[in-house]
Amino acid sequence: MPTNLAGPGDFDSGQPSWLFGNDTRGGTSSNPDSFTIEGAAAQIARDGSSWGVGATLTFAFRSTAPGTMPDDTTGFSQFNAAQIAATLLALQAWSDVANINFTRVGSGTSGSGAFSNNATLLFSNYSDGSDGAAAFAYMAPYGARGGRGTGDVEGDSWYNNSLAYNATPVLGGYGRMVLIHEIGHALGLSHPGDYNAGDGDPSYADAEYREDSTQYTVMSYWSEAETGANFLGSSGGPYYAAAPLLDDIAAIQMLYGANMSTRTGDTTYGFNSNTGRDFYSAASGADKLVFAVWDAGGYDTLDFSGYGQTQTIDLRQGQFSSVGGLIGNVSIAQGAVVEHAIGGSGNDTMIAQAYAAPVFVADITKAQSTANVSRGSAVSLEGQFGLQSDVNIISSTAIPHATVNATSAGGTDYYAVTVVAGQQITIDIDSANTFDAWVTIQNSSGSRLAYDDDGPQDAGSAAPQDSFLTYTFTSAGTYYIAVGQFKDNSLNGDPLTAGSRYTLNVSLTGEDAPVGTLTGSRLDGGAGDDVLTGSAGADILNGGSGADSMSGGAGDDIYYVDGGSDTVREASASGGSDTVRSTTTYTLGTNVENLILDGTSGLSGTGNELANRLTGNAGANALDGKAGADVLIGGSGADTLTGGSGADVFVWTSLSDSTSGSTDLVTDLNDAIDKLDFSNIDADITTSGMQEFTKVSAFSRTAG
Repeated sequence: MPTNLAGPGDFDSGQPSWLFGNDTRGGTSSNPDSFTIEGAAAQIARDGSSWGVGATLTFAFRSTAPGTMPDDTTGFSQFNAAQIAATLLALQAWSDVANINFTRVGSGTSGSGAFSNNATLLFSNYSDGSDGAAAFAYMAPYGARGGRGTGDVEGDSWYNNSLAYNATPVLGGYGRMVLIHEIGHALGLSHPGDYNAGDGDPSYADAEYREDSTQYTVMSYWSEAETGANFLGSSGGPYYAAAPLLDDIAAIQMLYGANMSTRTGDTTYGFNSNTGRDFYSAASGADKLVFAVWDAGGYDTLDFSGYGQTQTIDLRQGQFSSVGGLIGNVSIAQGAVVEHAIGGSGNDTMIAQAYAAPVFVADITKAQSTANVSRGSAVSLEGQFGLQSDVNIISSTAIPHATVNATSAGGTDYYAVTVVAGQQITIDIDSANTFDAWVTIQNSSGSRLAYDDDGPQDAGSAAPQDSFLTYTFTSAGTYYIAVGQFKDNSLNGDPLTAGSRYTLNVSLTGEDAPVGTLTGSRLDGGAGDDVLTGSAGADILNGGSGADSMSGGAGDDIYYVDGGSDTVREASASGGSDTVRSTTTYTLGTNVENLILDGTSGLSGTGNELANRLTGNAGANALDGKAGADVLIGGSGADTLTGGSGADVFVWTSLSDSTSGSTDLVTDLNDAIDKLDFSNIDADITTSGMQEFTKVSAFSRTAG
């Protein structure tokens, strides 16, 4: 049975809500369940159909009508040039994010050579019928299909070209999203809920979870307004996605694995885009963007510098940015890292993302000689969770996971995991090619909390008999994963046969995983009064012009200050060693350690109660360390240096730092505790090597 898509707005329920929670998933309706990205992905990929990991699919634009048209349709026609061009972009968008490839049968946009009836995926038009649906598609099969047989329709899609948006699909229009939606079905994705155009009169009330909207997934029927977003803009809207969105990326990667060769270099999204994708690109402030970033490496940038509206730019995975006058229109997929954000001329709010290279945690090998056949002999997964990349595990670089390559000793295999309340576990059996697996979660007394037999045919599963389940723990404690099999004519499940092999993947949200040093983001606010919020990593925050408020958080942060109205806030004394670089006179605030004066004009720099490091520029600076054991470096120019209380060090790095024409003045040298540091200056340039200065008497504090 094909899955249908209605026209835009056909199922909108009520007026849009402009309430948008930037940090939370969820909708504005009374639907009780809110799904994580992983939960939504499993829901969208729940049918378990796919063409197989790494599949290469042929596609073509049908040249003639089939012997029998699909039910309730008439008026076959070939795709036109605009439809062909848009379809090529849509297929490219899916291939960018997942481990699947497409090869066209035919070429060009006109003439007999552009069309064919012999390909795995066929694209066709109809002009009437199918209960007025915009389009429909036939789902992928269970497992790869060998060749195209007579009457095969899996993967085919049909489009109502009597609708202008389908006949002329344009960027931001509904027609481009229709193509992405129907190709999603052809690849194995379902609607987020059990609804379909032509089946009654569905509405958002039929959604099975709150995030079922076109803010999160192109597979949804329901407006982004249902979840608090707004793609209308001030004029010309609504605007629609032309590529997979946040939950779509997770779902398609669950079936096919992630494409880890996509955009591995330094990539810019938005203005000045080098992606080669129109849906990631803006050329003027009138351009509207709706996209989710998938990126496999490099130093990457969200550039929204061409917009003048007040914006929220969030570099955290799974969160939403509101840019260009829309609300909740840009996100970053789990597993993708974007390091740099550039704001526009409005009053922007920017949020950094801390990231770290994952520390590799080796897979567990469970040999046949290990008889983990009871809860008491369970193999413990404690300390085995890591963030190493694995194409068979959804969001493997974002959600800690453990992998067991197991050979059963015979019996039901048990594994132990210790959790806290609220953690969500995902269990995925892969490569159980010789038996029909089942999996359960049990508590310490053996009571079954969750169970699955046949799961979706995802990246590591060659058949839908591999099990998959997700469960959220309500209480802390140690729980047990049990793995068994169904034999012929079995109703209740059986133990594993000795020698049976399988792979057990376990992901656990909120679990601690070993990671490398946290690296932060760079936030450039541009013009306007911006609010920049750092992460747990070492962030670079530059508010640009305007009265900017910057807060770095943990990590060794660097702040750029260009006016007296800028504010820098470090809330915690344990927030790293932080530095302000200022082109204006500046006094360090609480919990900020270092100050560097930039530019060439004479400026004043003042420390605080901490052990500060104050560095002047080429002008005549006045540096005052205040309390604490400070280091003062005047640089060239006639500087006035005041250490304040504490054991201070005054540093000269070259002879030009203090000359007869521009002599530095130390105002409060305490010979008992303060130091003058000339270690970088050669005391005798007539002798080879670096000669040290020798103190011969106390300073008299008088000239001469």
